[in-house]
Amino acid sequence: MTKKLGKIYQTLTIKLPQEWAEHLLFLEKTTAKSKDYYIQEALYRYLEDLEDLQIGLKVLKSKSRTYTSEEADKRLKELWAMKGISNSKNV
Repeated sequence: MTKKLGKIYQTLTIKLPQEWAEHLLFLEKTTAKSKDYYIQEALYRYLEDLEDLQIGLKVLKSKSRTYTSEEADKRLKELWAMKGISNSKNV
């Protein structure tokens, strides 16, 4: 483990297909970002999406009420009105 800018990092070793490694090398050479940056960013986004999917599946499996987008928009406008918040954007 290493500590950098107040964050603790765990070093991992992974095997990538040659094609992926070549893509990363190309990005590293043509941008100001490292291969580590791209791998970290891709993994972070993937994990965020996976967490969102798991939350969504949990909600779908529960017996809680679901709302259409129109119902959600209407309820949001009602809540804003109750709080005295005006919405300048169309929702």
